[in-house]
Formats: sequence, structure tokens, C-alpha cells
Amino acid sequence: MAVVEMSRVRVVGAVRLREEVLGRLQAVGAVHVHCEVTPDPIEARILRVIAAVGPPGTEPARADVTLLDSLEALLETRDELRATLVNLEAERAELTAWGEVDAEVVEELASGGLTLRLYRGPLEDLPDGCHETRVPAGVVVASFHPDPIVDAPCVEPPPRPASRVDMDLETARGELERVRKSLEDLSAGHRLDVLLTRVRDRNQVADVRAALPDFGEIFGLVGFCPVERIATVQHVLDDLPLGVFFEVPDSEDDVPVALRNAPGVRVFEPLLSAFALPRYGEPDPTPLFAPFMGIFAGFCLGDLGYGALLTGLSLGGLAVVKSQVARSGLQLLALLGGFSTVVGALLGVAFGVRLYDLFGWSDSAWLFSLTEDPKRFFYASLAFGLAQLGFGMSVRLYRRLRARRWQESIGAVAWMGMLPAAMAWGGGYGGPSPFVALSVLIVLFSAPEPKLTHRLGKGAWALYGVSSLFGNVASYARIFGLGLSSGVIAQVVNEIAWSLGDSWLGWLGAGVVLVVGHSFNFAMATVGAVVHPARLQFLEFFGTFFEGGGKPWTPLAIGGRDA
Repeated sequence: MAVVEMSRVRVVGAVRLREEVLGRLQAVGAVHVHCEVTPDPIEARILRVIAAVGPPGTEPARADVTLLDSLEALLETRDELRATLVNLEAERAELTAWGEVDAEVVEELASGGLTLRLYRGPLEDLPDGCHETRVPAGVVVASFHPDPIVDAPCVEPPPRPASRVDMDLETARGELERVRKSLEDLSAGHRLDVLLTRVRDRNQVADVRAALPDFGEIFGLVGFCPVERIATVQHVLDDLPLGVFFEVPDSEDDVPVALRNAPGVRVFEPLLSAFALPRYGEPDPTPLFAPFMGIFAGFCLGDLGYGALLTGLSLGGLAVVKSQVARSGLQLLALLGGFSTVVGALLGVAFGVRLYDLFGWSDSAWLFSLTEDPKRFFYASLAFGLAQLGFGMSVRLYRRLRARRWQESIGAVAWMGMLPAAMAWGGGYGGPSPFVALSVLIVLFSAPEPKLTHRLGKGAWALYGVSSLFGNVASYARIFGLGLSSGVIAQVVNEIAWSLGDSWLGWLGAGVVLVVGHSFNFAMATVGAVVHPARLQFLEFFGTFFEGGGKPWTPLAIGGRDA
């Protein structure tokens, strides 16, 4: 369900063709490179037959190889010259502390035993035989003492004359200017950004190649590609003397996972990826939790005005933001804002104002009683929890029936009946018999081990999890808490602002209260409307059927793009 079907790809060929194979796979962006293995004797024999039938494959010449090599060399030289300039400029800055004192004079004096030292602070009581000279950075003291004669910060003489440093600076700047002009000449007839992308792509292949061990004259490459891309991979490699094998993955393969959903559901995929991808062969839970996530977020925000504002801000951000990660988050917020707008309209509230009171409409068509009657809103939140957890258990039962795991299916049915049986018993609509019978079924069929002792032990542990099931239902009270609190805060902000509006100064203060109060409430409610519904999906809902643990499908592709 929305998980792309994968095929295992095995490529066997001569080591001299390995880079060519990686380059072609990178060009089509259809294969997730998994590892390199030692080809077995059968594969090696097939390869020899392929090589005997057709002429040995040769690496096709690429017109831009020399161009890219030149660009790489120039970029490397430019970076080295920039680092050299930084070091020389730092050295030259240290020489300026000596003012007009020539480093060559310092060297000549030192050869005669006279030492010059530059002291930063003021000097007092210099010993006899010392001579001091004021410079912009402090005092230069000349003496025949080999060790410092004053307890003050001291700057040692420059290691070489400033003139030599200036000459090196001039040379480095001239070389950097030459490299800059060469880059301009190189890119005059070419787009420099395209050349840089090609350099990065070549480096990407080099990194993958460096990570693959060399097994001698023949290499074997293992990867995974979508089934619908098999023909593409075959076509791009069919003119090389290779053995290319496409196989159905088995249970021991660590198959990467790629998701494919409709646009309205796809925006929730980054949220799922932040938690855990499904394992290969496990259904994609994104279409299952997306509607619940939207509805719960709508009730947590619970305001038509806030929902419309969230949607507007998100759409505005999409018009200017280019980062794909940021755009994914804004698309999710825009969709959640749409849910919040609809739910807020049904609740009849916009920026804390009751619309049915404001316009004199009948309140019979609204869900206003959920916010007006906290008890009803609380029970509605628990009903949401029962509905979603029951749906999750139904998914688990469906998967077990489809896999023909009949005994575990009996345990799944028992789990689905536990909450209704417990509620009926607690509400006085029946005795404990249904609850006890279902408990026995859970103990016997939750973990149908061949040995009775193992079965009973694991079944008893599963029965202990019934307590967490009731806790999971109670967790859905978050919807009640967040929805009610954001609505109450919005109303309080309005009442405070209304109480200030008895003069022009009061109306000005009322405006400030409205903007600051609603902005704060909107920001906090938006965070809560994303975080807490997501927690309900990932911990409570997923706990009924989802295992997860898959790794993302990341194909070797030009520019890092996904196919």
C-alpha cells in the first residue's frame, strides 16, 4: 500500500568498467547502491560468455573530461592561495606592532648581542644599560640581557623582515588573480554552475567507488531499484559486457523503502520519515494516519481565524522559500491550516469570537456545544481515540488474516473487543463475563507458540498490555485540553481588549492586546496542534499495528536528485 515494489539488482563485470557502471547508474538515478560482493563462480562464467560473444567494452570518451580536470585543478589552486593569503596577512598584522622598526635591523643587532623587545604596557625602573623607544604599539627596549628584564606583556621580534612578507603577499595576490582570470576564461563558453555540478557528481562516484573494496579482476555490485525502472537500468547497461541480474528480494535482504502517495497525503510523508519508515513489505501508514492527523490538528487549533491565518502564512512562505525541506514543512502546515479552518467553521469560532452570536445565526448547525460544554468535548475526544485505535486494530486483523495467521487473528479480534467489553462492564450494561472471556483468548492466541508454557507466558505479558490500551485512550484527552485552552485564551484576550476600549488611548491599548495576545495564542496553539496529534499517531495509533524500521531509498543520482 503506497510502498514502491523493489527489485534486487546484481551487476557483474570487469573492474576496469566499475567506474563506467557507476557513472551510468548515476545518470539514470534509479539504483540504490547497497554493497559490493565477490562474484560467485557461476556469475563469473556468465560474464566470460558475454565477453566472448561481444567485443570487450570500452569506456566511451567524454568531451568534458579535460575541461572538468582543469576546473578541479584551478579550484584546488584557488583554495590553497586563499589559505596562504590568510596566513600571510596575519603575519603582516603582527609586524605592524613594531611600527617603523625594521626586522633586518633587529637581526643585525641580535647578531651583536643586543636584543630588542616590544612591551605593550608602561615601563618603570628599567635597569642600567637599557634604552627605550616609543612606538605606536608600546615601548621598544634595547638591552644586552638575553632574558626579559621587565614583568610586562612582551611581543617578540618579527621572524623575518616585513619587506619579505610584502613580497610574498604580492606574489600570492598575483597568482590568485591569475587563477581568477583562468576561471573566467574557462567559464566564458560554459556555465560555471553546470561545470561545478559535474565536478560534484564525479566526486560522488569517486566516493562510492572508494568505499567499495577491490576483489580483483571481476567485481559484483548489489543494489535495489523500483520494478518499473528495470527496463531503464537494462537499457543504460546493455552495451557493456556485463552480467546484469534482476531478482525478487528475499526476507534476508535489507531492502530500502520508497513511498508513493497522492499529493494530499504526500505532504505527511516527511512527518512519518521523522518517526520511522515502514519496513519493506509492510503497508505504508501515511494514508491511514493523515486524515486523523488533520482532524485532530483542526480540533486542537479549533478556530476558523487561526486556521485561515495558518494557511495564508504557509502559502505565502511557499511563494518565496526555495529549500525543499522548508517547503515540505510549509505544505504540511498549509494543509493542517485548511483542516483547522473547516473545523473552526463547524465550531463557529473565529479569533475567539462566537460567530453565531456575532451574526445572530442559529447555533443548531454548529458544533459549538463541544466548546461550550467541556464535558461533551472531553467525551468526544475519547471517542476520537476509540475510533482511531479500533481502526488500527482492524488494520492489524486484516494483515493477519491476509497472511493466514489464523490463531493470531483470534487474538486480534479479542483485542478489538476489550475496550467495548470493559466500558460495558464499567457502565453497568453487563457483567464481567465478556471481559474475562476475551482475556482468556488474548492469553491463548496473542503469541501462538508451539509450547504451551511459552504461549501462556507471552500471552500473559500481552494481557498486561491491556492497561496501556486504556492509557492510550486517555491520551486522546490532549485534543480536549488543547482545543479548549486555545479557545478560552482567545476569548480572554478579546474580553481584556474590550474592557480597555473606553477612550482613544484605551482602543490603542486594546489593539496591542489583540495583536500580542492572539499572536502568542496562535503560535502556541499551532505548535500544540502539530506536536500532540503527531504524538497520538506515532505512539498510540501506530502501537496497534505498525512496526517500522525501514531505511530510505537513496539512489545514486546526478546532483543528488531523487528519481
